[in-house]
Amino acid sequence: MSIDEWSNEVAPHDMGPMAEDYETRPDDYDAEELEQSVAWVDGGMQLMEVQDFMFRILVDDLPDSVCVFQPDGRIVWANRAWLAIPGEDFGLRVEDVAGHRLEELLVAPQYAEPLAARWEAVQSLTPDRNLVMHTFPVSESRTQQIRYKGWFTGEGEPVLYVAVGRDHTAAQEAETRLRESLRRLAESNRDLQDFAYVASHDLQEPLRKIIAFTDRLRDTVGDLDEKPADYLDRVQNASQRMQTLIDDLLTFSRVTTRGEDFRRTDLNEVVSGVLGDLEVAVADTGAQVDVGPLPTLDADPTQMRQLFQNLIANALKFHRAGVAPVVSVRAERLNDHVLVVGDEPRSYWRVCVADNGIGFDDKYAQKIFTVFQRLHGRGRYEGSGIGLSVCRRIVERHEGQIEASGRPEEGAVFVFTLAERLAELND
Repeated sequence: MSIDEWSNEVAPHDMGPMAEDYETRPDDYDAEELEQSVAWVDGGMQLMEVQDFMFRILVDDLPDSVCVFQPDGRIVWANRAWLAIPGEDFGLRVEDVAGHRLEELLVAPQYAEPLAARWEAVQSLTPDRNLVMHTFPVSESRTQQIRYKGWFTGEGEPVLYVAVGRDHTAAQEAETRLRESLRRLAESNRDLQDFAYVASHDLQEPLRKIIAFTDRLRDTVGDLDEKPADYLDRVQNASQRMQTLIDDLLTFSRVTTRGEDFRRTDLNEVVSGVLGDLEVAVADTGAQVDVGPLPTLDADPTQMRQLFQNLIANALKFHRAGVAPVVSVRAERLNDHVLVVGDEPRSYWRVCVADNGIGFDDKYAQKIFTVFQRLHGRGRYEGSGIGLSVCRRIVERHEGQIEASGRPEEGAVFVFTLAERLAELND
């Protein structure tokens, strides 16, 4: 059967005595009419005709617009939602559009370019690439997201095309609002980061003067009574803690504002360098650090060094009394964690740093990544409580996530993911 024969047979005027009623009346068929249509099978109506008729009823009530058209663009059939796209005032019926191309119906100049893009999308369909998306502007305020699918012969020749459209206006408006919110958030974050850097930098000078003048005061006065000497010691200790906090805050703010470009980085070399820097701490604690094979991936080498140094140094610092630290560093590829960015798949690695130290209660698993949050007093363990916050920010900059788990007096485990390819994110 040819296309013309098929389209003529399924055209509304050849659907039988109920076709005219169906095309002109706005209401759905009631149960009695449906029963009659099924009863017609016994009266000689072919089962395929009934199935086709029932299919039309179902599709005609869909909220999505549906249109069937031939390879030359001529419309075969369309449901009510499609016919209402130009506006209810047009009052289009299937017989008004059947046999016409869309270009003959939408003749206003603003449709010329979208129609050309639509036809280009349709002609790109092949048996191997049988689904394309296209956004069509219905009016200045409305758009439709349309999916095109084709039916082909065994030789790859197109037989029919089907377009299924959904009003995309609300989604586009929501996306626009989301993009604007993200833009404002990014701008706010930049302002906060700049403020943190400038404020911290500006605090350095008066703090240096406090430290310098307390040293001069001690040298000038010489031996002090116990109480004045205690006051002076407190001023100096507080100034040094402030110095540490400011330095750490600067480090935290620089993770995103002063980061280097991503480049191929061998994490084996990174960790080897970190262990060299921590050689004295490893020897003093009698630690055993076991490092498995690590990947080479796109990263900021300096920040990777900072990440591993913070995690391994913490494992050495928070060890149990009388128990030599045991630290394990392992990595594995996540085969089930792949995202497609552009035309390239992006795979991930999971890295685990575990220790047998003092651990922590899992209820603090999120708190430990908060800036300046500490689970232990300054008198027991030194530090400002910002190291893990820096780790989280570094991992997030590398499109990953970091989590922690622990048990008191048993140890802690830090697990983070890193994307393998990130060079395309370089500015």
